[in-house]
Amino acid sequence: MNLHSATHVHVIGIGGIGVSALAKWCLERGATVSGSDAVETPQTTWFRAHGAVVHIGQHAAAHVPSACDLVLASVAVREENSEWQAAVTRRIPILPYPVALAQLFEGTHGIAVAGTHGKSTTTALLGTTLIAAGFDPTVIVGTRVREFGNTNERVGASDVVLAEVDEYNQAILQVQPTHAVVLNVDHEHVDVYETLEKLQSAFGRFVASVPKNGTVTLWADDPSTPLLRERVQGEVRTFGFGDADLVARDIITSASGTAFSVQGLYRGTVRTKLFGEHNVRNVLAALCVAHALGTPFDVAVAAMSTFPGTWRRFEHRGLWRGATIIDDYAHHPTELRATLAAARQAFPGKRITCVFQPHLHSRTLAFFPNFVRELQAADHVVLVEVYDVLGRDVGPRTSSAELARAVGNDAAFVPTVRDAVRYLESRVTSTDVVLTVGAGDITSFASLAQNEKPSAAQEG
Repeated sequence: MNLHSATHVHVIGIGGIGVSALAKWCLERGATVSGSDAVETPQTTWFRAHGAVVHIGQHAAAHVPSACDLVLASVAVREENSEWQAAVTRRIPILPYPVALAQLFEGTHGIAVAGTHGKSTTTALLGTTLIAAGFDPTVIVGTRVREFGNTNERVGASDVVLAEVDEYNQAILQVQPTHAVVLNVDHEHVDVYETLEKLQSAFGRFVASVPKNGTVTLWADDPSTPLLRERVQGEVRTFGFGDADLVARDIITSASGTAFSVQGLYRGTVRTKLFGEHNVRNVLAALCVAHALGTPFDVAVAAMSTFPGTWRRFEHRGLWRGATIIDDYAHHPTELRATLAAARQAFPGKRITCVFQPHLHSRTLAFFPNFVRELQAADHVVLVEVYDVLGRDVGPRTSSAELARAVGNDAAFVPTVRDAVRYLESRVTSTDVVLTVGAGDITSFASLAQNEKPSAAQEG
């Protein structure tokens, strides 16, 4: 039994942003889907609205339906999970998310977007471009995309499959694409890769899996690119700001986004609603793949010019007490630096208030000085307590209070996201941009802020 032939798929951790995309693919192809998760998410709500039985709360063997013939498990699920054990007892095949994604690639013209930062934006941007070019791809992406009905998946009628692939737990080694992108290699997932060299080795094996008739797209200026290039069997395409196959020049930022010229594989002007140098690189990477597939330049840039961005990637969440709220997934120092730089570009002259929730004690400890340095670039910093992930934070622990003390400059520590709202409600004005940043429940800040009643002190 595999992903293509299953008739009833049960998904453990169905709210996960990755595995939920595959579950949606199964549902839309006619399979019955059920699932479970510890908490309600937009994904679980979507499945329930589309006829799936979803259990929220404690996992239990009884949640696995009698008719189930395949179980999918999100990356956070461990073998001791009661539903996993129930599937083992009943001899129901179990596919961890990376293995299931690899099955989706089988027999297709597969495109895999990898790298430490920028995967979701690049995948969504490339997906909308390929749709405009008539490729009708299936797309799996690690965020919600407005053009996909505000979901993280699109079923296409062609044999083109485009997916974001993650390096966590060496998941990138499961897929064998025809075209691969490595946006960057930055030390990350320190609970899996003790050193940058071990992470580079995983990416090296990933690009080596691309066949001779395929292409590998690399950032020309990434220090890991020469190492990766040695492993590639097929054609290498590079992007960047200097010596590369596709080069960006004359970058101009305005209130509406970013414009720049390109030279090399394509020649002309690109306009995007996205901000930041990192997003220029994401656009270049997507253009490299579009070119490899024969997409005309005018078709590609027209699609990219209207792309509005994705969920939690510099996402505008409205106004609060006159301040603009921007929500972003950045949870690594490099991503934090890029987000703060983009905010300076998008909102010149505004005071930048960064509400940051560190994600994982292991990551926070490993990059503690880096987080301190990047946070000091904001005008005001509010730190919410570190967000734990069950089963991953098993080593030494720290606290956001320690990080706040190290940042200095009146950085504030508050235990919860709701506390952050209460702390800022009398401090923000129309001169502020509030960045809510991190990979935990920090994304709830905007809804809490815009719906919460004033504090008791203000009511008086």
